This record gives sequence, C-alpha cells and structure tokens, in this order.
Amino acid sequence: MYRNLLISLIHSFFVLRKKNDHISTLHVVHHSLMPVNIWLGLKLIPTISAAFVPFINSLVHAVMYSYYAASTWPSLRPYLWWKKYLTLVQIIQIAAAILHLFYIGLVPACRVPRLLFLVGVVQGVLILTLFCLFYVNSYIKSERRRNKLN
Repeated sequence: MYRNLLISLIHSFFVLRKKNDHISTLHVVHHSLMPVNIWLGLKLIPTISAAFVPFINSLVHAVMYSYYAASTWPSLRPYLWWKKYLTLVQIIQIAAAILHLFYIGLVPACRVPRLLFLVGVVQGVLILTLFCLFYVNSYIKSERRRNKLN
C-alpha cells in the first residue's frame, strides 16, 4: 500500500513538473492493474507463490527509482549508461512472472482460481508487449536513427 502511495506521489511530481512524456500508456496500464491484481492474488491465494510477483516487481522498482534519483544529479549522469539494461531487466521480470503464473496455474495442487489465472496471463502478455514495444522504440529504433545521422 505504501509503495503505491509513493508511486502516486512520484507521478504527481511528473504532472506538476509538466513531464507528461514520462507518463505513457505502459506506465498507466501497469500501475493501474498491478495493485488490483496483487491484492486479488494475495486475497484469493495467500501464499508465498502469490507474493513472488509483487516481490520481484518491488525489487525492480527500487532499482529503477534509484536510477531516476541518481539521474537528477548532473555529476552522476555520465555513469547512468545502463537505462537500456534496466528496461531489459523489467522485460525479464515480466516474462518470469508469466512463467510463474503458468506454473502455479497449471499445477493442480496450487488451486488457483481459473479466472484469476486467465486475467493474470492476459495482463502479463499485455504488459510484456507494451514493454517490448517501449524497448524497440526507445533503444533499437532510436539507435538506428542515430546511426543514420552519423
């Protein structure tokens, strides 16, 4: 809950600073659906397995927001070459979450409600697609454009 409040505050700063380009469809979809699905998962299957996705998501967000905090200091910007790799880590995280969901959804002993399983898979594929599109547009296409200019 506190994490979501903190994220909402960060988004408010984006809006107040008129940094609307930081708020993408991916951003809105991810931060709208994740709290609801995490709550549903922990409510309906309160196990360590249900805590896996929020745990790795929180770890990745901690690294990501550390990157953004460091990027506010001009003296640190030359050392922040790894943003592209942070996005790859996010993609790997989402792929791992989908694989985990399939594991707990298809093992009979886990007793995951089918609707929760289906909603989770659809959300996972949607978020994975949006992250991959972001990666391609931000890093692959922009790198090609830079190479054409040189």
